[in-house]
Amino acid sequence: MSVRPANRDDLAGAAAVLAEAFRGDPWFSWLYPADVTFDENARAWFGLVLERAFPHGHTYLTAAGDGATNWIPPEVHFPGEDDVARAVGLLSEQIGERAQTALGVIGQAGAAFPDTPRFHCVYVGVRPAIQGRGIGRALLGRVLEVCDRDGIPASLTSTNDANLALYRSIGFVEIAEVAIPDTGRFMRPMWREPRG
Repeated sequence: MSVRPANRDDLAGAAAVLAEAFRGDPWFSWLYPADVTFDENARAWFGLVLERAFPHGHTYLTAAGDGATNWIPPEVHFPGEDDVARAVGLLSEQIGERAQTALGVIGQAGAAFPDTPRFHCVYVGVRPAIQGRGIGRALLGRVLEVCDRDGIPASLTSTNDANLALYRSIGFVEIAEVAIPDTGRFMRPMWREPRG
């Protein structure tokens, strides 16, 4: 599976792939419950995150452009104050007063991680029609190889229990549960120690 670094011209396409991949995800279904606006809102959200994270490197696509991931390296503090302000503004436009609840949940998930330098996977997604073929594993592997080589931990937050088997199989373990409001479902911050 060929995985390449993204360039800035790839970001809109990557946001569209992520929006498609996360349709039906418990967290994003709570965040954007109206099907009629889901695609537009999700593309805008992923577009904002990718745009803000892109300068820090470690955004990758499959060669065919049907999967995307973004990582934040250990030496970078993300999100910064300006990133948070933009996220608050976008979510407030999209979902009104519910934005404060959403940001609180995101904050709880982030607070579960140790204050330890690490690579953090912000998002990884694959078009639904081709999920289950090892593409997500290949996307994640691009950075996990660096983690193992250099002895660096990794983290991510799973928002869909359907993905836990994949994450566990490559060394991630759950370290917390954060309730997704009114759903009985959870975000699960996960941690991975380097292998090797």
